[in-house]
Amino acid sequence: MVKMKVLIISGQPPSPFSGAEIRLLNLLRHLAGNYDFTVIAPICSKDDPKLSHADCYCRFIPAPIAAGMPRRSRLYWILNAWYQVLLTREPKLVADYAFPPVHSAVDKLVKSDKFDIVQIQQFYMAQYLPDRPNCPTILDVDNLWSKLSRRLVEISPERRLTRRIQAVIDQHKVYAYEKSALKKFDACLAVCHEDETYIRKLAPRTITAIVPNGVDTTYYVPQFGVGGERTILFTGAMAWSPNIDAVKFLVSDILPIVRQYDPSVTLQIVGRNPTSDVRELAQAPWITVTGFVEDIRPYLAASTVYVVPLRAGAGTRLKILEALAMGKAVVSTSLGAEGLEVTDGKNILIADEPGEIAAQIIALLRNQSLREELGRNGRQLVESHYDWSAIASKLGAVYSAVRLQKGGAV
Repeated sequence: MVKMKVLIISGQPPSPFSGAEIRLLNLLRHLAGNYDFTVIAPICSKDDPKLSHADCYCRFIPAPIAAGMPRRSRLYWILNAWYQVLLTREPKLVADYAFPPVHSAVDKLVKSDKFDIVQIQQFYMAQYLPDRPNCPTILDVDNLWSKLSRRLVEISPERRLTRRIQAVIDQHKVYAYEKSALKKFDACLAVCHEDETYIRKLAPRTITAIVPNGVDTTYYVPQFGVGGERTILFTGAMAWSPNIDAVKFLVSDILPIVRQYDPSVTLQIVGRNPTSDVRELAQAPWITVTGFVEDIRPYLAASTVYVVPLRAGAGTRLKILEALAMGKAVVSTSLGAEGLEVTDGKNILIADEPGEIAAQIIALLRNQSLREELGRNGRQLVESHYDWSAIASKLGAVYSAVRLQKGGAV
């Protein structure tokens, strides 16, 4: 049987280290036997650890780009920021991912090869959609950036008027660009019902399908009865604005209440690229900031309570699915658990105000049986709803449907 050829253009190589990279890697892993995947993504360094995973289930074509920002004066960057805000139509994120090497790699590939489907990961990579493709096109929207940017503006502590003006203008640009991008594709993938409804409002004529985020239930395995008695864990990419806000909120507003109950409580913040203000949190002797770790599982196993105090975000949180798969008791805000088929009090505890979140954490610290009950129920949930093998088959069904509808090859 001839395999369907799928070209995927992504902002990041597939890897097991964070968010969108994990999603792409696992979808490729479970579909590689039936499809011929080619993935193009920008890379900053050949030594990036994620590259050891990039070509496991696909033909990976790296597009090398310059790492870091060029050295310029402070005045240059101030004027450049206002130029981007006032004199360009594209939002900052789209400009940040505008890489000539990626354009060159895509143009060269579509001229030399033919594909049955072109799939773009994330709206800001829609700029690389080939002109007049003769095959079906799919946009994987695992994060609705217009929703995310609006929420970030709402919670931003930024007091400088100029920065707030820039953020608000860029938010409107994101909305307009995302709305336009969604309409260019034959089908759009959402990770939950809430996001699918949002996409349909922006692009009513575009076909939508739900392909949820998931978890590898053979990799994340519970170790019931293991874990410190007073260890709270937060994980995530620590240069990501919603995660930075979440840990600051946790440290400043929630954990002081918890530590009044028990001063021996400690916090571990685990995730790559912590910013300077996140690293500064480790000045408190009861807080550890690890930075990048190869394997998150030992930290999950050693934790008592896993917390997700997010106040901004979109899509769904893979970190919650990983914690549930490990049988951990999870406390999350409503927004943190948004889009997941979890049930408060059964497989997760949900609270939004600092005092309420602290009370839920304290209840779990006090009650091992409650922790284990939530953990076992959470494990059952991910086994039945969120295993990647079942989720990948949903993407395969989308490929077949759009291929039958449009056909052709680029």
